Amino acid sequence: MNVASYSLIFLLFYGAIIFFYFWGASKVGRAAERKLRNRKSFFWLSLAFSPLITALIIATLPFPDPEKKDPK
Repeated sequence: MNVASYSLIFLLFYGAIIFFYFWGASKVGRAAERKLRNRKSFFWLSLAFSPLITALIIATLPFPDPEKKDPK
């Protein structure tokens, strides 16, 4: 194998890692939105730290109480 084929393999490998990192961050944002948190904030937090860490944070947040009325 020559250098060009190694470069293509590394490009595909790192591209897949970046794709799944962004995909995980978007899933964390959606999970935050289900718990009535800001989707964009948790997306950027998961990009800054890690989708796994922020997913654990989202998992510990409680779901909002449906019987409690919003004071607006």
